[in-house]
Amino acid sequence: MKRALRLSLLAALSFVAAAGALWIGRGAQPDHARASDPAAVPAAKVARLVLAHGEVDGFATEIAVATIDPAANSAAVKPLASVAHTRGSAIRGAAFGDAAFVVAQLDGPRGTSYDGVLFRVEGGKVTRLVSEVARASTPFVTRQGRVLVARGADGPEPTPAEAQKLKLRDDELTIDDVDPITGATRTLWRGKGYQAFLGARIESAGVGEEIVVYHSTAKGAALFALDPASGAARALLPGVAPFARDFSFDRVHGALLFADLGPDGRTFQVLSLDLASLALRAVYASPNEHLMPFALPSGDVALSSDGDKGLAVIVQAGGGQFRLVSPLGDGSDAATHASPDGRWIALRHTPKALAVDEPPKVVAFDLAAGKIVPLGLPPDHFVEPLGFLSAGAAGGAP
Repeated sequence: MKRALRLSLLAALSFVAAAGALWIGRGAQPDHARASDPAAVPAAKVARLVLAHGEVDGFATEIAVATIDPAANSAAVKPLASVAHTRGSAIRGAAFGDAAFVVAQLDGPRGTSYDGVLFRVEGGKVTRLVSEVARASTPFVTRQGRVLVARGADGPEPTPAEAQKLKLRDDELTIDDVDPITGATRTLWRGKGYQAFLGARIESAGVGEEIVVYHSTAKGAALFALDPASGAARALLPGVAPFARDFSFDRVHGALLFADLGPDGRTFQVLSLDLASLALRAVYASPNEHLMPFALPSGDVALSSDGDKGLAVIVQAGGGQFRLVSPLGDGSDAATHASPDGRWIALRHTPKALAVDEPPKVVAFDLAAGKIVPLGLPPDHFVEPLGFLSAGAAGGAP
């Protein structure tokens, strides 16, 4: 019951009352415009997407590479290795060079938040690296190939009196640097609270590479940047609403892009945090609680449109011009990764009417040409994109 209460309270953090849409700084929202004529756009290059897929309630997940050819009607998928896990485990991961790093639920006390195990998939082999990983947080890989994960241990459950006051469990939290070969760990940060969530890998002038961490406690939530080499932390936003989510790095503008609940408590905002000045700017606002913004390599913002009309793009260079793309029709769309050249995105589409146990659909989408390339996987399989390969990565493995 205590665990159920914790889950229900955390789920409540995702709720926001719907109200009229708001267009920040632009008056009325402009008319939606469809994608430009694909015939005028040069053909995209072949790209390769590392992904995980399998049965929704299965006991194993296949890690594979999908070769996306703009001249083909479907991607060519090459299986690499299968990761065994508990039934229906969530899968999170990242691709780097010739390896993929995957977190799956495998062991630990039932009901814990830290029953994830980090695996390395490389050369057709699966190697277990470290356990007690937060299953809700995606691993990040640094430029040097070190793997950062959120780990922890459950704190004491609140007493009935504390639960009545909506007090949640105070967990022991760490951000650990994991050796990708041996699994040896080095703790970079240690704290207590509800969660320490790895948000995005960023780079700032004069600072270098950092990992954004979203830390929530009974006193509130904050964003800080963690140096993966030294473990030094610097504050980004000392206080944010406890609804911040969907973090990505906008390299063009040197900013962190994310969604959060607006100050009116009724709308969600897409926010841009300048990583040099730490100035916060509202890009867009809407009653849509699942905007799922993603910073594209062009500096534009992909997001799920109001009213679940599909994928939309905000052109920041054009003063915030809104363009409805909607390649898969009505539903909520999330761009999860972009190819190194910026042409392809991995797009997750959830139709408005989703059958029971029907997983969302994932495709590769060329934004410039408006071309969809299906991945050619069984329709009843869930698909979790892990990242596009760089041009220099080996073809036989991610």
